[in-house]
Amino acid sequence: MILTRQLAHLSGSALKYRPESVSGQLPLMQFQWALNYQLHGSFSESRMAARSSYEGSLTQEVGFVARSAAASIAMNWAFVGEPLQALHWSEVERKHTNHSGLLAPLVRTSGLVAQILTALDTLDLDVALTLLNDMGDSSGTEELWAFTIYTHSQCALANNNPFAAWTMLRRAIATHSHQHTATAFSAPLLKATEIDLLLALGEGNAATAAATDITDPGNNPWTLTSVARLQQRIGQNDTALALCHQFTWAVESYPRLYMEVLLIQAVAHSELGQSQFAAQAWLKACTIADQTRLLSTFSTISREDIDTLDHIAATDSRALAEFCAAHRSAIFPRSVHIVTLTKREQVVLELLARRMSTPAIARTLYISVNTVKTQLRHLYRKLDVHNRNDAIIRAHALKLLRQLPPATPT
Repeated sequence: MILTRQLAHLSGSALKYRPESVSGQLPLMQFQWALNYQLHGSFSESRMAARSSYEGSLTQEVGFVARSAAASIAMNWAFVGEPLQALHWSEVERKHTNHSGLLAPLVRTSGLVAQILTALDTLDLDVALTLLNDMGDSSGTEELWAFTIYTHSQCALANNNPFAAWTMLRRAIATHSHQHTATAFSAPLLKATEIDLLLALGEGNAATAAATDITDPGNNPWTLTSVARLQQRIGQNDTALALCHQFTWAVESYPRLYMEVLLIQAVAHSELGQSQFAAQAWLKACTIADQTRLLSTFSTISREDIDTLDHIAATDSRALAEFCAAHRSAIFPRSVHIVTLTKREQVVLELLARRMSTPAIARTLYISVNTVKTQLRHLYRKLDVHNRNDAIIRAHALKLLRQLPPATPT
């Protein structure tokens, strides 16, 4: 990223003082810089570089670069949640000849991602699924693999099929482990996506475990939105509200994520009985929807909450009316139950996972066998199981057990 910015600055100086030395190659270079910015999640910088690439390619009459740049701009707009802008640049892309060559797969993927996300935003699910089938899965060498997995996941959420996308996501991360590093944009993007998929599945404990892997969710708009939504759904409204304010949304525009955060805030304030704040957040969210035509974002909250919020602060939102007329179901459950254990229950569970007998647990904890039996009954009730084997299996599924070395029963 630093090198890309330095090269862009140097090319600007060269173009000013020695235009003949750089002007011929500059549009392609600018497109490559736009791609680099994009892969790092810097969408505004990517748009600017791609726009310069597009304008330069028109001057140089380099059609394949113009098409590449237009597709990149469309994807940048679609990714942040500007469907009208994305639609415009998708139309620009189609005006240019579809050339074959090294850039062709990249251009095709960028264009399809833009079209799919735009179709989802505007409730054209059938169109999105048709285009998704055309795009296919991500390949092992695909630079935009994380973007395609994200797009698959958004389609799966809209189509109420999150499990298929979750398995695809896990496979893709394993396949692209050399690219999926802690500093890559794929890390926060796909972690947020994983949390959303698990939440849609109603797996509150697994989603919470995934969220604990994030050191600072408020540092990235994708992780902030997904973790805040999870906290709100498990009843932690105050925590969700505090997290929503940790990102400065005015620095760079993310209309879709900002609208989602406003809806989280509106529901949280409503549940806390803070009607005035709920109304303010709701009105802002509806305004964004009207300005951008982000219709599908309303499906991130329940219809019951939509009705409640619109009763608190009635709007004349055209986008809301169009969404309600489409009768789309909510992506996420209105609330999700998570299993929480006391410290003693956690200790008993971990000893149980070591295959220790009831008397051995009693000796280890310096308590009676009857006390252990009582604690096991409480533990089984929370886990909704009837024996120790099922308890261990269920605890692993709920991410309640750390990986422990086996111990010999005593």
